[in-house]
Amino acid sequence: MKIYIVSRNPETKKSNPYVATLIQGINNQFSDIEWKFGFNFLWDTNLFDFDIIHFMWPHELIGPRSEKWVTIDLIENRLKELKKRNIKIVATCHNLVPHYSSNKDAIKCYDLVYQYADMIFHLGDFSLNLFRKEYPTARNILLPHQVYDQLYTEIYDKNKCLRYLNLKADKRYLLCFGEFRDNEERKLIVDLAKQLQSEKIEFIAPRFIPIPVRRNPILKIIPFIKLVHYKIKYPFIHTYGNFIPNNLIPYFYGASDLAFIQRLHILNSGNVPLGFLMAKVVVGPNTGNVGSLLNATGNPTFDITKKDSIMVALKEGLKLAQMNKGENNRRYALTEFSTQRISYMMYNYYKELISCL
Repeated sequence: MKIYIVSRNPETKKSNPYVATLIQGINNQFSDIEWKFGFNFLWDTNLFDFDIIHFMWPHELIGPRSEKWVTIDLIENRLKELKKRNIKIVATCHNLVPHYSSNKDAIKCYDLVYQYADMIFHLGDFSLNLFRKEYPTARNILLPHQVYDQLYTEIYDKNKCLRYLNLKADKRYLLCFGEFRDNEERKLIVDLAKQLQSEKIEFIAPRFIPIPVRRNPILKIIPFIKLVHYKIKYPFIHTYGNFIPNNLIPYFYGASDLAFIQRLHILNSGNVPLGFLMAKVVVGPNTGNVGSLLNATGNPTFDITKKDSIMVALKEGLKLAQMNKGENNRRYALTEFSTQRISYMMYNYYKELISCL
């Protein structure tokens, strides 16, 4: 079975672990798949020797990301050619459209891929039910987000984590993991942090102001100034700026009392199953697949249009954390969302699709 995943090579240092861990999980159980990755191969004539073309984040194709300047017309023509040759097209629905983007081609690219897909994997019930109506010609499949149990194998002691991050032991900490995508997310955390500091509750937001990876140091100056500004003005928001490597992620979860999903516009978040794996209560918006998973597992959700509901959800989450809800989340995640289980399911869906040839 020859499968091309249209995404950056999972072995690169800062690649999304979603793809890498699934591939590793499949390879640990089966040995009959030849993999190909990257963006350039989509335009290679050898592409037509493959059985499945699997798209992850379609907007990554738009612009100068491969050997030619990729346009929406080129992508559609390639999809038509694949269909004509009866090569199966698979997509994982990470997003409905790219985050905070006004690029019309990037937005259209998602719709095109979903239109031409033979099979679409969904990380939750919300998009699954939506796509059964929007894209009925595709086979829409529920394939939950795996936990990174083969990447993070242990839970770290809280006191050890607090010392490592130089945080005070007499505070409680709410973790907002992942890069902040817009100022409205920053404003949300600033407002909440101001209200909670009197209760000795502070936020850990490692990528509150992300420092971009650039060869030209001048391009880092403005983000760095912003980072210093926020650190001085809001000392109760602990931010670090740089990309957090995998080996340090357990320290941030270990130091935290609760994981908070700061997104106001969201379909999926890998930080929900990651929080479960790290034995944390997870609080997030009652939106998309995030809301459906949190509600199904008894974790607090909030209405993004009602600020009061956010504070209520946080307070409820802290109570649940004291009642060992986090440990229940971990047990549930390891049972339902283990990498071995989800990668096994994904492999068999591939096999089923190819059997239709």
